[in-house]
Amino acid sequence: AYFCLLSSSHGDKTIVQQKQRRQSRMVEVARKMGELVIKGILPNMIVLAGFVASYLMTNQTRLELLAFEDVLEARGETARIMSKAWLIAAGRHVGVGIGCFLCLILVAYRVETGLREDVRMLKRRKID
Repeated sequence: AYFCLLSSSHGDKTIVQQKQRRQSRMVEVARKMGELVIKGILPNMIVLAGFVASYLMTNQTRLELLAFEDVLEARGETARIMSKAWLIAAGRHVGVGIGCFLCLILVAYRVETGLREDVRMLKRRKID
């Protein structure tokens, strides 16, 4: 009955249409705000992929280091931290981690415009 009364006159139709347009604009604004919040919180997908790849690589070298220590323990030897083989395995793990870190910094600097702007602003403040 309410809709019949609203649609009975031309003025009421425009009020209903205005409400519908306002609601659709509000939905669109909410959607855009959500996109901006997500873009502001999460880094670029390439950077996220870099984080995942870095985790996988460093985790693999960590597992290799732990497996090396397990082999030594199975032989009845203790994992000598200062042994040449252990230092090489640990150095490989640390080297992969440092390499991943540096690559992520470079990739983030290239694809994240906000990061570049922040770095430039910090450089200007340092000069002043």
